Amino acid sequence: MIRDMIRQYGKRYCRLLLMLTALCFPFLHCVADGPFRQHRYDSWRVLMPPQGAIVFVGNSITDMHNWGEAFGGNPLIVNRGNSGAVSSELLDNLDSWIGCNPSKVFVMIGTNDLGWDSCTVSVARNIRAFVQAVHKRCPSTKVYLQSILPAYEQRNRSLSTIRETNEMIRLYADSLDYAEYIDLFDLLHSILNKEPYSLDGLHLEAYGYSLWCSQIEKLVGAKSVYPANTDLLQKNARTWGSNGMRATYFSMYPIEHDDVLFFGDEMVKNGEWNELLPFSHIKNRGTGWGYGGNITLTRAMVEATFAKNGVKKERPSQMIVYTGTDDINSTKPIDSVKIQYINLVQRMRELAPGVPIAVLSLMPTMTPNNRIVEFNDWLREWADREEGLTFVDIYHPLATAEGTADTIYIRDNYLYGKGYLKVAELLKGLK
Repeated sequence: MIRDMIRQYGKRYCRLLLMLTALCFPFLHCVADGPFRQHRYDSWRVLMPPQGAIVFVGNSITDMHNWGEAFGGNPLIVNRGNSGAVSSELLDNLDSWIGCNPSKVFVMIGTNDLGWDSCTVSVARNIRAFVQAVHKRCPSTKVYLQSILPAYEQRNRSLSTIRETNEMIRLYADSLDYAEYIDLFDLLHSILNKEPYSLDGLHLEAYGYSLWCSQIEKLVGAKSVYPANTDLLQKNARTWGSNGMRATYFSMYPIEHDDVLFFGDEMVKNGEWNELLPFSHIKNRGTGWGYGGNITLTRAMVEATFAKNGVKKERPSQMIVYTGTDDINSTKPIDSVKIQYINLVQRMRELAPGVPIAVLSLMPTMTPNNRIVEFNDWLREWADREEGLTFVDIYHPLATAEGTADTIYIRDNYLYGKGYLKVAELLKGLK
């Protein structure tokens, strides 16, 4: 359709039309990844951050990072970033966390707006509306407006439009006594050169976050765990894209003896387990975005977590794993998936000898899936025979009597807020 419009009206007209569409209907570009995005937003609605929390708000650049862990496991720090988020969504989801009367809010938003042809003025307008709403609800909250980071060009996103938007944000922050502008643009300009700052020219590796955290640690009130030579120490476990970048963070985080490491796919990654569970030392090691994930990627995150790079790595108290969704939903023989899974657990045991491991069944899907049932039955039988393994059945509590996903908990195959509460309830017995 767009190609036909270009032929008929020319590029300039169509660019204007797309910009107007993005301004008037900013949600339209989110349709393709709507189910993923909505399950992330819904997961927040069942949570209440601690009173006086420090809230990080934004898009995938905020979402990807383990902010609390990066600042030494501070329980007041919560992550409310969502992949693909645009500036209008900040206000839409404010009620999911504003009730905690946050002491500080760190905001970074706008790169997706510009990447989908929104204009600089609309981004600044939405940020103003968000800041005003926060101040009206919580007058004592300090809002830190962080500059949009450099990124590769896409549609209306260029270095010039990013700079223009940042200047609007800066001027607005400077006009308020309850807001402050934080300039990260020049500090992270080398994102465009990719490694060791980024693998894709947009998102960050551990080194990029180490610079960011150093810039704001006095404002956060906690010291960053990243050493100055993070660029030399970080490991991507031979993975790339968003997963490779997450691997670099995991490689740089210390492991303490009372930590619980939770490995797995997107379901794991998008759970705020440190808020869902009563033990604060749970560490999220889930992979990236989009439904599912595979055993190979989970193993890469295990390797990154235990990488020998001079960072303190003690023996954790427990490990939890949920993985295999993509493997079982493919045509791969189930026997080969079982072998992969066994090898994964054996590797976890080699890296952390004697640490108890809980293995979670796969969740039900919106339509009956006999391969999931068969795999879960095998996983239960295998875990029951193996010393040091505990099987946790999350399939049946999330399923209907017909064996399909219960929509109270799961929609479009994604775990929603009540589903996260249910899984957390099942995991509480492990500690």
